[in-house]
Amino acid sequence: MKNFLKSNISQESLAILLTQAPVALSMLMGDDFVIQVANPQILELWGKPAEIIGLKLIEALPELKGQKFIEILTEVKTTGNPYKGYKELAYIVRNGKTEEVYFDFIYTAIYNDEKTEILGVSVVATEVTEQVLSEKKLADTEYKFENLIKEADYSIALYKGEDLIIDIANDKMLDTWGKTKAVIGKKINEAIPELEGQPFLQILKDVYQTGKTYYATEDKVVLESNLKLETFYYNFSYKPIRNSNGEVYAILN
Repeated sequence: MKNFLKSNISQESLAILLTQAPVALSMLMGDDFVIQVANPQILELWGKPAEIIGLKLIEALPELKGQKFIEILTEVKTTGNPYKGYKELAYIVRNGKTEEVYFDFIYTAIYNDEKTEILGVSVVATEVTEQVLSEKKLADTEYKFENLIKEADYSIALYKGEDLIIDIANDKMLDTWGKTKAVIGKKINEAIPELEGQPFLQILKDVYQTGKTYYATEDKVVLESNLKLETFYYNFSYKPIRNSNGEVYAILN
């Protein structure tokens, strides 16, 4: 974007291009960041009418006072260095209400035709509020799920991904395996090498690929206990866990 804005395109042509672009764009000119161009997409993100064009940014969006964006714009205009914001929190007044929203955006310096002076800053923005809130909700759910596993009165573990990484294993499961917490974060075949040659690794892979739960009734398992291999019999299940798209991403044991 910076190289594009430094090309031979005139400011007038650039303004027309930004107005017609399919993404949210604006041109903020001068030290006061007067809104010279704001296309319909960015007006919608800001929750403001087209009448704000021609106003200083802080006049058009007074809710930005005390937030970091004017300071960042000033830094970009002063140094010429672009700024990329990723899932940045902002408080914007839309429909008369202050909303907590999140944006990905790029601030890029706009130069004069001789490329000797920075005249303003261009803004390219995308709202990612729904994505961020979904991620927070998922993280909260996973946190509660992890605590539920850790506090359970029976052996539970969670393996993630096709490599079957041990993501969670409560103390009872670690005792069952005869292992310490050092195995968490490792592939199950590396953490419990004695499973090699037994059917369980393949069963886990089948569950991950097919999405079908496996139920075991007194299955024979050979595990290392007190530095020697011993035979045990267990009832257990391998249950696939799906994400919001219905895809298997983990297995609950």
